[in-house]
Amino acid sequence: MIPSKPRAAAAALLIAAAGCGSSSSGGIDTSTPTAYASATVQVLNQSFKDCYGSITDVYSASYAAANAAQMQAEIAALKVTFDPAAAAACISGLQAQGCWAMVLPVPAACHQVFTGTAGAGGACIGDEECATGLHCSAGSAPGSCSSGTCAAYALLGQSCASTACTPGTTCNASRVCVAIQLVGAGAACDNNTTVCDRGFYCASGACATLPAQGASCATSHVCAIGLGCAADGTCQPFSKLGASCGGSSQGPCGLPPFSGMDCSASNACTALVAAQGGSCSASVQCVSGTTCDGTTNTCVPLLGAGAACTANAQCWSGTCSSGACTSPICGP
Repeated sequence: MIPSKPRAAAAALLIAAAGCGSSSSGGIDTSTPTAYASATVQVLNQSFKDCYGSITDVYSASYAAANAAQMQAEIAALKVTFDPAAAAACISGLQAQGCWAMVLPVPAACHQVFTGTAGAGGACIGDEECATGLHCSAGSAPGSCSSGTCAAYALLGQSCASTACTPGTTCNASRVCVAIQLVGAGAACDNNTTVCDRGFYCASGACATLPAQGASCATSHVCAIGLGCAADGTCQPFSKLGASCGGSSQGPCGLPPFSGMDCSASNACTALVAAQGGSCSASVQCVSGTTCDGTTNTCVPLLGAGAACTANAQCWSGTCSSGACTSPICGP
């Protein structure tokens, strides 16, 4: 199953800070916060290309750069430390998940890459600034960058009515922290406390096997990896860029909008999402991490914290305040 928007990418990148050291994973450099952020983008972009028919990067370089810049500033202020060994393990974990990196819980090592220095009651603007076992309980909405205070996570079995659950657990309907379980065929699921393992999806509250090629389907989100739902209601391989599409037994052009393609009026798979520097008329046409500049009609990188701005849409954080972009990592 493919979620409506990627989860693992955001979780892995937003657990960010900085430091130094020497480490790598599968030939990918993870020795610095900037390298780690770039590695995460590289692995997840490749996953989309290999598994979902993507022809363009789902996450742009500016996606990683904005987070890395923020974390470098926090390291310089001695608010966080960076563990390159954990960074390497995190990337290895994402690589091992392969096509399932978008739906499975983030590898545990990703939560250990950065450690904050602020103790309980210390000032913070994000979880990454708090010491192990603590999170930032900010008193303002995400994006506003008002200081919060570091507070203890709710542990397994404790109430999460007024505080966040410790990483690796989730808040259930009864507002109690419980472990996230990966379950298989026929098991009850809710995509929160019980998540279907690779090869399955949650259908009417129970894990079902993802339909194989030729099996019936309702949407492309419930076909096996690499397959989409064709017009005849069967799972078929995704069509590639330039290939014919729209026929009854032809698979869709990757998985729009993540594939960067769609079936044109002439029944051919054509590019849908513009890369950085590409032409556009609206930001929805631009790859993630960029926005459409109304003056040049090109996709330009979103601006990082402190950059001059005139509109919220220009900023990675989504907030332009007093002529400058706020931090991309703020709030609870």
